[in-house]
Amino acid sequence: MKNTRILYLPNWKVKRTKEIPSDLRYGDYITPKVKYGIFRYFQSDVQVDVIDTTTFPMLEKFEKNVLRFYVIQGIKAIIHMHEYDFIISDGAQSAMVIALWRRFIKTRNIKHILIDVGSFNSGSEKGIKTKLLQFASKSIDGVLYHMPAQVDFYKKVYPWLINRLHFSPCCINTDFFDSYRSYPELMPELPSRFILCVGYKRRDRATLIQAYEKLREKDLKLVMVGKDISYGNKNIICIPQVSTNVLNDIIKRAEICVLPLEDYNFSYGQLTLLQQMYLEKPIITARVNSLEYYTNEGVNCLLYTPLDAEDLKNKIQMLIDNNDMKIRIAKAARETVINQFSARVEAQDLENYLEQFV
Repeated sequence: MKNTRILYLPNWKVKRTKEIPSDLRYGDYITPKVKYGIFRYFQSDVQVDVIDTTTFPMLEKFEKNVLRFYVIQGIKAIIHMHEYDFIISDGAQSAMVIALWRRFIKTRNIKHILIDVGSFNSGSEKGIKTKLLQFASKSIDGVLYHMPAQVDFYKKVYPWLINRLHFSPCCINTDFFDSYRSYPELMPELPSRFILCVGYKRRDRATLIQAYEKLREKDLKLVMVGKDISYGNKNIICIPQVSTNVLNDIIKRAEICVLPLEDYNFSYGQLTLLQQMYLEKPIITARVNSLEYYTNEGVNCLLYTPLDAEDLKNKIQMLIDNNDMKIRIAKAARETVINQFSARVEAQDLENYLEQFV
């Protein structure tokens, strides 16, 4: 792997900085001080360059919300691809253009790897875009996925990729959470005791609210971060989206964290779960495929049946009534991340995976 050249295509915008920022995760910035993202933890000295989705505002919006894939990023990658041994696309949106190009123009000495968090098109099995992705995907050399249940989806919709799959668990950069900067002046006003729900998109807030309103505890508030909406209950506090640093401090102050999800055939919710686990919080989440590999019921979390408000209420009440259980689960959650889901673990797995192509 020494001197291997990698072109990384994230499906988001990346900030260029001279110093290492204290308020950005390692995938969100580029600095001459350290290698980009997870590659700083590689044992081999690899060369990594990044082409992100930055163009200009109107086109960025069009690509993200209408096309749902990044044309300009792909064209830039095609122009420079001959300089690299690997092209790694983080998300199908960043893989589409270059995968299509390689269906027509053979580049045998370059390997194209897809990190497929969203099961290509959010697990879609039909439609024009799915057909286009199916055609393009046949040129992809390897697919990394984060959820074991995704294999059933690939077998059904992308069967030619089965022998190119590699399960790589979602992980977080624990170094960031150990050294992030707090901004007390930006902290919203919070109650002394509260249950926390992080996120709005694909969060089953309705079930959580039903469960919360059935609790015996009336001095325990519910705080939901992600979108400010009024639910007509003074004990339910909604906070707009905040920076990761501020969110870390909110999580630390929470008594219990709840991650209310529904079941989909793509990977999601894992970063939120792992962040809260590493910050040593007792967590309750839904029993869904996306989190099955990351959770151990009764050990590092409690699980409830999706959409079942009564089951969720019982699990919350169980933690409220059992402080020893809260402490035990929180400690086990943090240890789980340290031992299984840290960036160093992911880096070693990715490096070993890429070595087979060298």
